[in-house]
Amino acid sequence: MSKKIAKFQVEPPLQGLQRVFVYGTLRMGGANHYLLSDNGKDPAVFQGFATTSGTLYADTDRLIPFALGGATTRIKGEVWDVTPRVMKVIDRLEGHPCLYRRVKTQVRMDSAELETPPEVAWLYWFQPVREDAPIPDFWTVIESGDFMAWLPPASADRNLRWAERNVVIAQRELDRAKTELIEAQRAWARVKTGGA
Repeated sequence: MSKKIAKFQVEPPLQGLQRVFVYGTLRMGGANHYLLSDNGKDPAVFQGFATTSGTLYADTDRLIPFALGGATTRIKGEVWDVTPRVMKVIDRLEGHPCLYRRVKTQVRMDSAELETPPEVAWLYWFQPVREDAPIPDFWTVIESGDFMAWLPPASADRNLRWAERNVVIAQRELDRAKTELIEAQRAWARVKTGGA
């Protein structure tokens, strides 16, 4: 009996500024935009508004967008330059490479002339469990391709859910940083005492 072994591709470490296209909660005004705008030592640099080909869906319960490729409609978003450290934070938020897969994708800057070749930016595409998996009933197509314009008017309930989610994410980041600090302190103590 043969077993199939899952193949995982090891990604090389990112070097230098990375261009990323964001279409959902990372956009200006989105619940997770603080990851780009409030990160202090690694500020993201806004490059402009852009579009790309694909279909944009939204989970109508959780107000989360999902981009799927292969369609002829346009997804609207923003292009940002970020450091590799910020890309790792976004990878964790997006569940890369399991829930969303980060892929270099052609995007058209809104300010570009028609003859200008498209830019290439990282984009987080939804990664279905199976390629033939049906679209869930609680997803809706965002016909305009613009998640921020599609969002229902701000409500206290939605903002509370987003705030609670952001607190959970921030707590995970804090816990991870504390663990890394403790490990570094222990390693330094071993070095000082001549231990391995």
